[in-house]
Amino acid sequence: MKKILMDDGYNLWEILKKINSYKVDSKFPSLKRTIKHFDFNDVYTDVLDFIEYNIDLTKELEKYFEDNIIKDSNDFAMREKAETSLKDKWNKNSNSNKQFREVCNDIFGIRIITGLDQEELECEIQDIPKTNTRYKMQMVNFYNTPKSTDDGYRGIHLYFRHNPKCYSIEIQFWTRRDWLLNKYTHEVIYKQRFIQKHILDYSLKLRNWLDKMPRNPKEIISYEDYLYTMLQSVYKTS
Repeated sequence: MKKILMDDGYNLWEILKKINSYKVDSKFPSLKRTIKHFDFNDVYTDVLDFIEYNIDLTKELEKYFEDNIIKDSNDFAMREKAETSLKDKWNKNSNSNKQFREVCNDIFGIRIITGLDQEELECEIQDIPKTNTRYKMQMVNFYNTPKSTDDGYRGIHLYFRHNPKCYSIEIQFWTRRDWLLNKYTHEVIYKQRFIQKHILDYSLKLRNWLDKMPRNPKEIISYEDYLYTMLQSVYKTS
């Protein structure tokens, strides 16, 4: 990650390992069991304990990114999953065979938005799990394997799962093009609870349109970089 983090992520994994050292409530069965074996209220109480346990480490992680991210072309954000968001996800999967660790895989999330294009991003991070064998991680590449119902969402997710008795930590890697669409679908479609096929098809068509944008001449900023910069300035001042 030398084009994203000045230390190539060397110190990142140790901080995540400390955050991941938390152990879920001992009364919980294996996190590989389906969520029907768990009570949501008990789970969310434990989630709050996890968040409290990591207050100081969260500050340490934020300072790490502020000190190490290469700022001229990359941005980062961190968040803890809100109760309403987790409950929606829980209810959506209540009749499925999803494991606890799959549904609760983004309790703590990091998002890195980069000025790299898709090919450059993939080259930067595709070997992370192989070259950091001291830690247990899983990578999901949505460029190669979109969601089963393809709404145009793209990006790469890295799940830090060093401790099997703890919530995994999700790191999302997006290009600026990904941000433009993913932000739109989250704010306009999913927050408004639209799930109709024709709406999701529209989102996918937007993605295809973005992917067909012509490459900009080197002398001028690209259209997507311009939009991203303008919209980011709006979000930061609003």
